[in-house]
Amino acid sequence: MRTGIYLIFCLLLGLTLGCESNFEDVIDSVYKDGEINGTVYLNDTFTDAPVVIAPEATIYLTATGSATTYLISTTAVSDGKFTFSHKPATENFYVVGRFKNKEGIQFEKVMSYTDFKNDPKLLLEPQYPGGKIKVKAVNSASQPLFGADILLFINQEQAESIAGTAPAGQIRQKTTNEKGNVFFYDLPAGDYYLAGKKDLLVTSPTAATVSQSNVNSFTTVQTTPASLTLTIPTELTVTVRDLNSDPVAGATVYVFSSRTQAASITTTSPAAIGSKITDKKGEAKITGLTAGTTYYINAKATFTVNNTAQERTNSTGPVSATLSQPVSLTL
Repeated sequence: MRTGIYLIFCLLLGLTLGCESNFEDVIDSVYKDGEINGTVYLNDTFTDAPVVIAPEATIYLTATGSATTYLISTTAVSDGKFTFSHKPATENFYVVGRFKNKEGIQFEKVMSYTDFKNDPKLLLEPQYPGGKIKVKAVNSASQPLFGADILLFINQEQAESIAGTAPAGQIRQKTTNEKGNVFFYDLPAGDYYLAGKKDLLVTSPTAATVSQSNVNSFTTVQTTPASLTLTIPTELTVTVRDLNSDPVAGATVYVFSSRTQAASITTTSPAAIGSKITDKKGEAKITGLTAGTTYYINAKATFTVNNTAQERTNSTGPVSATLSQPVSLTL
C-alpha cells in the first residue's frame, strides 16, 4: 500500500514540476503492458432490483483503495464493458467503480485487483443516504398487495389516523409495487410507525427503528423489514339520496341484524341495533360493527310535499350489507 501511495506522490510531483520524463518513469514503474477488461453492473439488494448493466459508469485503477486519488480511469460502454490499456505492476491495486442513477443515488464498489482478476465483474452497490426502511404489505391471506398506500409517521397517535378518511401527520408516503413492497431512505436515526391502506382495507400501525451504524458513513443499517397485514375496518358508510339523486340531510339510517327486524322501520321505535343521522352530504358512518357479518340497512326521513309531511323509507326495502363496500339508499 505504501508503495502505491509513494508512486502516486511521485507521479503528482512529476506533473507539478512539468517533467515529462519523470511522468513516464513513474508510469513505467507503476504499470506494465497488457489490457484489463471487465463488465460493470448495478446490484441493488435493498430494493430487490434485478442486477443490470451500468452503462457509462466510471472505473478507476488506483493504488489507494479510493477513486479520489487515481492514476488512470475509463468509462464503461452501453453494454457495461470497460477496458484499461495497462496493467498494474504490482498486486496492491484496486478497481473502483462509480455510477449515479437518474434519482441521484450514487452506486459504488471497491474491489481488490487480485479478486477482480479472478472474476472480472464489478457489482456497484447503492449508497443510500440516511436510514432505510423496507416495507412489505400483505392481505389476510399473506398475499402481497399491489397499489397499497404506505404512510410513514413519527408517532403512533398520528399513525392511527390511517383508519380515517384523511390520515394526517405522515412524513412520507409511497405506493407498493407488484411484490407489495415500498422503500424509504434518507431517514434520521429514530423510531417510526408505518400504516397503510388500499380501498377499504387498512392496517394497524407497525413500529420500525432506524439505527445509526456508523456516523461517518452515508449508509445506515436498518431493522428487519416491516410486514403490514391489511384488515377490513369496522365502519360502514351509508349514503342517502332522494328520487332526484340529491343528498338527503337529516335522514335516520338504521342497522338491523335480520330482515325481520328491518321490517320494524315503519314503527315508531324500530328494533335496530344502531342508527345514525345523515350529514349535509347525505352520509352516515356506522361504527362498532363486526367484520364478516351481514347487516340490513334502511333509512327514513320526513319530506314536505304540497305543505303535507310525508315519511319515506327506501322504496326497495332493506339493503343487505357487509363492511366490504359502502351502501346507497334512495328515499
